Amino acid sequence: MADFRKCLYALALVALLAGFTGSASAQAFLCNSSTSSSTLVRAEGFAELLGDIQLDCTGGTPTPPGQTVPPVGITVNLDVNVTSQTTKVINQVEFLESLLIIDEPNSPSNPTRPILNCGRTDAPDNTQAGAGVCTIAGGGSNGAANTYNGTPGHPNVFQGRSFRLITGQYNQVVFAGIPIDPPGTICAASIAVPGAPCHRIIRITNIRGDATAKSVVVANVTQQINASIIVNPVTGLPVDSLSHPIATVQLGLIGPNLNAAKLDFIQCTSLAAQTQNLTYTFQEGFNEAFKPQSLTQVLKNGQAKPSYQFLQADTTQGVANNQNVAGAVYETESGYVNSFATTAGDNPLAPLTGQAGNGVPFSNAGGTDTGITLAGIATQGTRLAVNLSKIPAGSSVSVPNCANLTNVIGGGVTGIAILITGTTSTGFGGTPATCTTVGGVVQSTSPSTTIAGTVGGIAAPGFAVYEVFFSNPSALEKVAIPLTVAGIPNLPSNLPAPNVISQIQGSFAPFYDPLDNVRRTAFAAGTENTVAIPNTLAIPRFLRIAPPTNLFAISQCSCNLLFPYVTNAATAGGSFDTGIAIANTSLDPGNTAPSVFGFKGSAQSGPVQLWFYNRNATPPAEPNFLGQTNTQCTNQTTPGSCTGTLTNVPAGGVLTYTLFNGGAINGQTPAGSVLLPATGFTGYIIAQARFQYCHGFAFISKQGAGFQADNLAMGYLAIVLDTPGLPRTSSTGENDGH
Repeated sequence: MADFRKCLYALALVALLAGFTGSASAQAFLCNSSTSSSTLVRAEGFAELLGDIQLDCTGGTPTPPGQTVPPVGITVNLDVNVTSQTTKVINQVEFLESLLIIDEPNSPSNPTRPILNCGRTDAPDNTQAGAGVCTIAGGGSNGAANTYNGTPGHPNVFQGRSFRLITGQYNQVVFAGIPIDPPGTICAASIAVPGAPCHRIIRITNIRGDATAKSVVVANVTQQINASIIVNPVTGLPVDSLSHPIATVQLGLIGPNLNAAKLDFIQCTSLAAQTQNLTYTFQEGFNEAFKPQSLTQVLKNGQAKPSYQFLQADTTQGVANNQNVAGAVYETESGYVNSFATTAGDNPLAPLTGQAGNGVPFSNAGGTDTGITLAGIATQGTRLAVNLSKIPAGSSVSVPNCANLTNVIGGGVTGIAILITGTTSTGFGGTPATCTTVGGVVQSTSPSTTIAGTVGGIAAPGFAVYEVFFSNPSALEKVAIPLTVAGIPNLPSNLPAPNVISQIQGSFAPFYDPLDNVRRTAFAAGTENTVAIPNTLAIPRFLRIAPPTNLFAISQCSCNLLFPYVTNAATAGGSFDTGIAIANTSLDPGNTAPSVFGFKGSAQSGPVQLWFYNRNATPPAEPNFLGQTNTQCTNQTTPGSCTGTLTNVPAGGVLTYTLFNGGAINGQTPAGSVLLPATGFTGYIIAQARFQYCHGFAFISKQGAGFQADNLAMGYLAIVLDTPGLPRTSSTGENDGH
């Protein structure tokens, strides 16, 4: 019996040791999740590129040799709408630009491993599972490191999809039938340090989301966009934490700001010759809010490594370089791109330099076309729109074709934004304008473009759109756009039109109405399709947040005179009368319009309006002219009327008027009265002439007395009411000297 008990104890010890040995050789399969939650995205953006989701998986039992690696469904749910680009629609299933990449091919941690997407000839999606689903054969413990090695039959890039057109689920990216092979514990030096735990890295990238849904509208507020992972079956990819923040939402634009509105343009002189100083400034809300379209623009305009440096202005549009180093930060509107030959970059050990990379470009040559070659490609760089409204007739606004980005801290040129002509009304499409720079600095002689008003009889679009072609992600940047207002006086037509306040509104572009739900989704047959990317809206695209602000206005060409005392009163000694003369002095010895305007003034003609005031009596003893209380205008057809076509006092002409007899314009043909008398009136008169240079004289005498010896008479100059600077000499003596 004692011997039998000893045998049981020995068997128990063997069983215990066997259990320890089994645990050591069969480490549990587990994936630690992390996200790029520090990724800042613009609150104005409908399609912002969010941070990558990364799963670091260890342990588990690799698929035995020759057996099919078990498929796993992986779904990413956002708490906002997914707005990743739709590359293809097949039977209402949208294939997206979103990608799942395994084991970091063409990266610093795995530089020799080529990229191979599911759906190529050498990794076909020819099973009953349909487009975008591939099978992979396992290799057992020794072969787990090669399951996704980019050789035929071993793809390492898989495309996401959306079922929103079927289910109405707008916040999901689904990766269907992804073969997930646990890495096991026997590692190759190519993916880990020998002796260290084996790792299988799963990266989910190119997910875009609607940041406007977070309603961040002030600069001191941030919100997070969150992502959760759903796995089916759960045992196929056990994840430690299923929910993470994936981006932080913050205002991308501060302002925009106009340095100061100019509401005192003078109608009577060339607008371009007047002091303006109108500058509209866009400033980043955070570093990296301004981005070029892709690495192509970075390399064409300067360098990214070893440090960002802007060197020249190049207007090349489009994407011609790969951005396929997993985990590299490109600071462009485009995401992970692998559509071009290896010679188009990007080198895993020297990313952002344009050197050759590893692997083959994306293709669907071996299966169904899911549009994977479009993955990650933005339709343009960051665009900044200047919208103008209520531009006065007869005036125009022009802007330079290029504007430098400068560092908010310390100044200095850091990049360039170039005017895009021929865009849609939302700022999509178009062609870069000619841009002149020397050493990366915009020249003062650089061409400009009229964006509002009329050019050659054709109305300009009323807005300007600039695209960022180079920016420095390490600098907080701003772009200052100078605006030049022009217009030549045409006073008979009352141009440029006075008393109209134009407005300016700035935003990212392309921009859309806040209630435009179509722009919040990934797929929509909008008006802004491109040949290269059909049925796809602009990426990026934005919501306008900043309201319009006043820009400029034109003061009506006028000269205002005060006659402080006039009378047509009857007294015991007889009745008095007042005569006034208003001279249009816009014609002078140096005036040879239109090229030279003598003493600053062009020859002008215009009507005159008189206002009569006497509030001593109750009710006021003020005359009524044709139903117009206390006012009348020069009008030969209907003397005194301020309606219809008024009669102008010509340049060099004089209007004469007496309260008893009315008024006429000297030398007018045909001769006749233009103003009605104001008999019995005593008070003061304010006269407004629709020409800039006027002077007045008043003479009070006995009515009909002429130069009788007993005539009591006096005369005085009218007081010019206009501010200094309006008269031709710019001297205060012209008005205050009276």
